[in-house]
Amino acid sequence: MVLDIGAGTSDYTILANGKMINETRDTVRKGGNNVQQRVNRALRAEGKSLNPAVVEAGVVFGQVKSGARTVDITSHVRKAKAQVAEEIVSELSASLQGIGYNLQDIEYLLVIGGGSLNGATESISVPIVENLRLQAPDLASVSLPSDLNARLMNVIGASILAK
Repeated sequence: MVLDIGAGTSDYTILANGKMINETRDTVRKGGNNVQQRVNRALRAEGKSLNPAVVEAGVVFGQVKSGARTVDITSHVRKAKAQVAEEIVSELSASLQGIGYNLQDIEYLLVIGGGSLNGATESISVPIVENLRLQAPDLASVSLPSDLNARLMNVIGASILAK
């Protein structure tokens, strides 16, 4: 399976023998922006109302400036990524089961897209794989070759690469 984590959506498809199974190609309306929104809400609950661009950078770097003070927000980022990952996996799993595919039948997972990249905290792909393995314990994670940019890949491009 290939999962492309974008800003507002996560696209996925299952590959068999190097070919995309079109009926499994779908989109979950969750992505990196949902992580930022959750972090922003957590910061507001602490009385910190920050510019969205500051929060966006904070999600990547694990800290924000609040006045003259630098605030570590890695715990908020990890929690938000875990929550969004759980929602992505829940929707993805329900969708695939709805068309007769079982997650336990999937051997490998390749996570691509901007959301798959590490920042100050681990990539959202880590809690996604953890959540998927609750339903498919033998799922193996595949790494993209180092000469390819995960941010520039998409589901179709990755399916071509799989051939």
